[in-house]
Amino acid sequence: MLVRSLTLRTDSSPHTGIMVYEDDVPKIPAAALATVDADALSRALRLDGSARVSLKMACRETSEVKTDSVV
Repeated sequence: MLVRSLTLRTDSSPHTGIMVYEDDVPKIPAAALATVDADALSRALRLDGSARVSLKMACRETSEVKTDSVV
């Protein structure tokens, strides 16, 4: 799954949120595009319709750990 960044700002940093799955639902890879990149992809698709995206992701699931919030 590829989604546009979950922010209202126009920037180059994707803000992703979190994926949560029910136990019986298959997990699928998910990634977010920064708003600048999502807008560029949208323009390319409108102009040509044949734009392609290639991703190399090295995500992994780890055990839960307790962390502190830093504000």
